[in-house]
Amino acid sequence: MRYFSLLLPVMLSGCDLFTNLVGSWEGTCEFSAYDMDVEIDIDEDDGGDLTGEAAVSFLYYGYQFELEGDVDGKRDGSDVELDMDFDENGSMEIVGQLTDSDTIEGECESGGVDADIELER
Repeated sequence: MRYFSLLLPVMLSGCDLFTNLVGSWEGTCEFSAYDMDVEIDIDEDDGGDLTGEAAVSFLYYGYQFELEGDVDGKRDGSDVELDMDFDENGSMEIVGQLTDSDTIEGECESGGVDADIELER
């Protein structure tokens, strides 16, 4: 029993329960009319509360858009929600699952339109 109690923290360390999300994450939202490149820098993962910055860029009807904003989010186990605020340029939300320590898979929503996304660090 003593060996099991010493081994349990090592076995659990591979679980997403101990994964800190601080760092740079990149992915692409593939909307039907355009692809949006997403870069997120999570500065703080404080007990499931996430904060940081985001930058997105996309080409829409021949015009290049680049937006920067703040990220507020939360994590509950493997569930991750990131809300990005681009001030007068709108907002975007990503809701997904932490599938391993370096991948979040889910959906992004902006302007009432949804798309799949995979963020990797």
